[in-house]
Amino acid sequence: MDNDIRTRIWESWSKQKQIKALTQAEKEICSPPDNFEKYEWNVCTRYFKDNEIARVALLEGGDCEDIKLTALGKTLLAGLKEDMHKEPQPEQAAPEPQQMELKDLLPEELKSNEAVRVFQKAIDAKLITYSPEGLKWSDTKQLLAYFATKVSEKFSLTSILDRDGNKTTSWRPFEILFNKQGLKGAKQNWMRLNTKFVPTGFEKVDSLF
Repeated sequence: MDNDIRTRIWESWSKQKQIKALTQAEKEICSPPDNFEKYEWNVCTRYFKDNEIARVALLEGGDCEDIKLTALGKTLLAGLKEDMHKEPQPEQAAPEPQQMELKDLLPEELKSNEAVRVFQKAIDAKLITYSPEGLKWSDTKQLLAYFATKVSEKFSLTSILDRDGNKTTSWRPFEILFNKQGLKGAKQNWMRLNTKFVPTGFEKVDSLF
């Protein structure tokens, strides 16, 4: 089961069910929460691991180790709990995606005309699509990580250098914009087996510039 499928399963669950899973991980308990099937708990632990939400050991085969939420996981849990306590708001019809200006959807650091043109090219290339929530990345997470590195470097989103003197990537704007966590981890996973970060489809991103 790939991470996209696990993500869809996770997102299909109610907030109460997500909170129950994260609370179990926060307590460093490796057994499934009440009313969870074992396969559901495996989906959780794999999803946590893939998205760097927790350090986990998979439960398949009966092996079990402690689960401990990372800072990102604690932030996610706190956000879910806060949402649960908010009073329900009257539903409002979402504006048609095509009616939203692309520039208005982008973070402040990417509102320049040149940056907007890059994103428009990505939409034309079907790497990005409109959704009712905003923009959605249509390819792999690793290719999104590559897109983030290119855009971050092109528009100087950070001046921080790594130990080799290269500019680091500002990941957060892209994780927020596309609602994707763990982009840095996606790059690191590629680099474990490769000497250069050129994920499948990198040519499509390069052509945007």
